[in-house]
Amino acid sequence: MAEKELTEEQSGVVVFIPAFKKSSFFQDDLLRKLDGVPLIQRAINKALTLGIEQTAVHVLTDSEEVHLLATRSFVDTFFHPGSGQSPQAFGKEGRAYINDAESGRSCSVVLSVYAPLLQVSTLQRGISKLKSIDATVLQP
Repeated sequence: MAEKELTEEQSGVVVFIPAFKKSSFFQDDLLRKLDGVPLIQRAINKALTLGIEQTAVHVLTDSEEVHLLATRSFVDTFFHPGSGQSPQAFGKEGRAYINDAESGRSCSVVLSVYAPLLQVSTLQRGISKLKSIDATVLQP
């Protein structure tokens, strides 16, 4: 199967999926299934549906279960037990990981596991808008 060429917009995108168990709304909700698919898997699938490289999707987690699921989906993970979402707890390693992943990319997207119904077309429009106005942040 031949690899398809990525468009300029697709090749410049990196997606981060924060999946910190300690800061989740309910116990085990990152692995809670919606129509048979865990929320974290839905977020990974949504990111991959953007047409970007698998190496441009990064799950940031403090959960061994989430790390395992992401690894089985062949996306990169930053696994730091006990980190939560606190920047202080995430540490220098976490910040260095993000900086390295963003290197050479023109657009970073943070995709929440709590937005399973977000349409891919909405994400694509947001990315296009962000790039067209040469902004650093796009808020809804």
